[in-house]
Amino acid sequence: MCRKAHGAAFGTYAAVRRDGHAFTAGVSLVREYQSSEAVTRLFCSICGSPLMWRSAEARFASWIFFPLGTLDTPCVATRQRHIHVASKAPWHVICDGWPQTKQY
Repeated sequence: MCRKAHGAAFGTYAAVRRDGHAFTAGVSLVREYQSSEAVTRLFCSICGSPLMWRSAEARFASWIFFPLGTLDTPCVATRQRHIHVASKAPWHVICDGWPQTKQY
């Protein structure tokens, strides 16, 4: 889903707790799409940009995940890893030494 939503080899996401997130403007332009039984994706109704996703699964239920490409300011990650590498683009070679998880 990340490759399709981003039109790229992968999506780079960060997470914040749901209770710590609030839109400050434009909330009336945000639309939702339930892409699977457990996942709801939010996107801009004007340009279609993916804004975030949330999950009903217990281990993710308190979090909202958003693509770092939507930020106007730099984000310096303190922890990094590759997740869902079992479904990565077959032509993308991961060679940076960060831990890899086949699924999350």
